[in-house]
Amino acid sequence: MSRMLCPADLNELSAALTRMTERSRIIAGGTDLTIAIMEGKIAPDLLVNVLDVKEMRAIDFTAERVAIGGAAPFCELAASEQVRAKLSALADAASTVGSKQIRSRGTIAGNIGSGSPAGDMLPVLLLYGATLSVADADGTVSEIPFRSTLGDKGLVPLGKGRAIVSVNFPLPEERRISAFLKLGSRRAVTISKLGVALSFRCAGAGAPIEKPVVTLGAIARVPIFAKRAAAALDGRPLAAETAAAFGEALARDVEEAIPSRPSMPYKRRAALGVAEDVFMKIMPRAAA
Repeated sequence: MSRMLCPADLNELSAALTRMTERSRIIAGGTDLTIAIMEGKIAPDLLVNVLDVKEMRAIDFTAERVAIGGAAPFCELAASEQVRAKLSALADAASTVGSKQIRSRGTIAGNIGSGSPAGDMLPVLLLYGATLSVADADGTVSEIPFRSTLGDKGLVPLGKGRAIVSVNFPLPEERRISAFLKLGSRRAVTISKLGVALSFRCAGAGAPIEKPVVTLGAIARVPIFAKRAAAALDGRPLAAETAAAFGEALARDVEEAIPSRPSMPYKRRAALGVAEDVFMKIMPRAAA
């Protein structure tokens, strides 16, 4: 049976991290970890429960960025007016993770820590250029780019005795808008089969799209940039007719990312529809 430690602040967290072994795990919402334990896939000797670490529950805005506590549940991100206004794609993704019950427990750090290629947060983190504030057993907290954790075989584990204290997002420049949309096998409570995150600058309907960024999730082992799709948007007007060119380019990005995978034809076709839907979702935000 696993032992459990429940630190209340970063000092107690550091002390708990020193006691972790290779078998130990950090737990917050436990939406994935609990299932793995119940199914006998892992047998931790120690669980470090971070739900009560006050520094990991906050959502802090400054003039330059927002720090999302690693143990802040998805429901709080989805409900935050500031998050919806400044980081719309993040709020979109948080509002579509699993069921209402999962969103009340699941956390952004857990979505990273699970290492699933289908994690809804991952393409959004790449879209915004997020960083991770990581606590070590020696009491230090360092900041690393999320992008640096993207390996050839999946997300690179942080290693024993480390915990994600917060996930940090630079606040967007003026007139930059964003959106996220995913496709699953069902209309609700679904694991993503394709996730698209989109961001660009635009002065309003009919104005040219500037500095577009597009990322894809649930395609490769880690989220990727959809460079053809971004190029197809650059300089085009924010208008319904642009969606078709965006969709065709996104489909080519999918084809190039997984050319030999059996699911490629399905995901290529799906990209056409998801691209149109996410583009129509973001258009009204330019006028807000």
